[in-house]
Amino acid sequence: MAQILAIVGPTLLFFAGVVVDHFRGRIFPMATFEIGQGSGRHSTLEAVRWTVVIGFLVSIAAGLVLIPFGAV
Repeated sequence: MAQILAIVGPTLLFFAGVVVDHFRGRIFPMATFEIGQGSGRHSTLEAVRWTVVIGFLVSIAAGLVLIPFGAV
């Protein structure tokens, strides 16, 4: 079981990262107009987006780590 998890876990994390990056690029395009207060708003929203993405990936990783212990 541990060998399967050692192979499947990182593979799932990789594909989850690819999917998240693809949709993040489509939903939140990098090209924005930073005029006046828009630049501050853009940097704040970018920080929020990355916090959500990293929190999602940490949640998936924690779930995969806890599967062998029956905590999920």
